[in-house]
Amino acid sequence: IAISLLLGGAKSSQPSDAPAQKDYEVLNDRSAALNGRGRYAEALEQADKALELNPNYSFAWNNKCVALIGLGRHDEALVAADRALEANPLNAVAWTNKALVYRQTKRLDDALKAMERAVLIDSNNPLIWYNKACYHAIKNDRAGALESLARALKLEPKLKSLAAKESDFDALKEDPEFKKLVRK
Repeated sequence: IAISLLLGGAKSSQPSDAPAQKDYEVLNDRSAALNGRGRYAEALEQADKALELNPNYSFAWNNKCVALIGLGRHDEALVAADRALEANPLNAVAWTNKALVYRQTKRLDDALKAMERAVLIDSNNPLIWYNKACYHAIKNDRAGALESLARALKLEPKLKSLAAKESDFDALKEDPEFKKLVRK
């Protein structure tokens, strides 16, 4: 689950020779950094300031979503995820964070639908596949969990140690195929 929140640290990327960042991008980068440190109330303030300057900035809506998830304000987080997706429907991170809100509110079918959207947008992101595997495992969908986990581990083998300890996979830990996947 922590992986979904890590995905939320959506920062603006500027090449070193690019013009100076716009104020809303600077505020958004602060929000991302604060989210990364678990300082969600402060992150929310920075995201809101960025959105005052650019109300259609998908990255800021996404960082607002992450902060609200961290604060346990799921209804507002879902609205923020939707706003991020209105601004940029191809924001795979926003789909992933929307899925996390659904997971935390026990709407696993909706969570998996959101993860499907994220996978369609960014099929080479191992963290998206990993989270999708977690949601399948929580639903007791062994085949879906193992298939998604296999994709995640193929893309990023370093996730094996995390998967071996992941509580979402507790029901699979004695499964021979799961053991084979997470073996180093």
